[in-house]
Order: sequence, then structure tokens, then C-alpha cells
Amino acid sequence: MLDALLICIIAIYYFFLIGLMLYMFKVRTKAVREERVSYKNFKSYTTDSPEDLVVLQNNYNNHFQIPIFFTVACSVALSQNTVSVMTVSLALIFILSRVIHSYIHLGSNKLVHRAYSFFSGVIAVGLIYLEVVYKALEKVLL
Repeated sequence: MLDALLICIIAIYYFFLIGLMLYMFKVRTKAVREERVSYKNFKSYTTDSPEDLVVLQNNYNNHFQIPIFFTVACSVALSQNTVSVMTVSLALIFILSRVIHSYIHLGSNKLVHRAYSFFSGVIAVGLIYLEVVYKALEKVLL
């Protein structure tokens, strides 16, 4: 049951990213229609973009940094059959931290609040890794 719950949490994050990608497409399309940016900008990103587009793009790209480590940690836990209530709880904390981080980044963009949400996710992933490593060592040593 915990494995299925963890897989659902990972899937929720995937659908969140798809939603964010569609939102970014909508905002970019609107910016092109309003002639705030040329569609050619999206070929090579060599021209200046309006700040709101840069923030949105940076936010989206940020989801392919620490979240990669999250996915690997969860995959290892699943493959080693070591998913626990703690793993699932930390995964949920991580996903919530990413959603909150995006909300802050695309809204008020207050750096202190953004940093708290970002680092809470980093800590959650680190704790998942510690749990996975501990359980792997426990199997080897016992």
C-alpha cells in the first residue's frame, strides 16, 4: 500500500509539472500576441524577455534540479522494497514544498519565503536518501 501511495505522490508531481508547462505556454503565447516578446525569442533565447517570462521559465527549469534527486531516491526506495510511512511523508513534504515554492516564486517572489520552501524540500529529499542508505546498510550488515 505504501508503494502505491508513493507512486501516486510522484504522479501528482508529474501532473503538477505538466500544468506548469501548459501555464507557461499560455503566458508565452499571450506575450507574443501582445508583442511584448517576439516568437523568435523562443528559438534560441538570445534576446531579452520580459521579467515575468524569465521568472516563469526559471521556475519551470528549477523543477529539473533537486526534483531529479527526489525521483531517484523514491525509485531506489521502491526498487529495494524499503518504502515506509516516513518515505511517503517526506515525499509529500517535498511535493508540497515544490508547489509552495512555485506559488511564491510566481506570486510575491519573496526570497526569504522562497528559500524556506526550497530548503525544506532539499532537507526532505536528504532524509529520504538517509533512510534508503540506512535500510540498504541494514540489509547488508544483518
